[in-house]
Amino acid sequence: MKKITLILLSIVLSLGLMACGNKTKTDVKTNSASKVSTQTSANETEEENLSTSNFDKELIDGLIKESDYISRLRLQTSTAEGVNATFIRDYRGDLSKIDITIPKTLSPGKEYIVFYKDDQNGDVVPTEREGVFIELNGDKDTNLTYVEKKFGTTNSK
Repeated sequence: MKKITLILLSIVLSLGLMACGNKTKTDVKTNSASKVSTQTSANETEEENLSTSNFDKELIDGLIKESDYISRLRLQTSTAEGVNATFIRDYRGDLSKIDITIPKTLSPGKEYIVFYKDDQNGDVVPTEREGVFIELNGDKDTNLTYVEKKFGTTNSK
């Protein structure tokens, strides 16, 4: 009987020690997982600060070179007219005094940088067929930051 009790006691003791040893390993794993999630959160915050839409430096440089009018505008819905453009800033030229057609594919409530030029007939037309309306993702958008640097201005609404 003493042998059985002694064997059972040593089994229980060894199982108890193994469970304690696993606990510290689990804590270490949990702490490293917390560090990883904290690092991921920090990286996501940095990415949010540098919000980017599709940034193509060559495209923007070409549009700037070819455009007579470059403006930042916000589209708002208007029940009578469909979409209403509010000009926030003119980088080159003054589009706010010119009647331009806004494509129906653009989303109301969004901001855009637009590129227009004077054609041979004196009409104001989009600089190119595609890519002249660049949607902005907030004040820290890469496209906006690049255009602001090119024209020596700062973000403001």
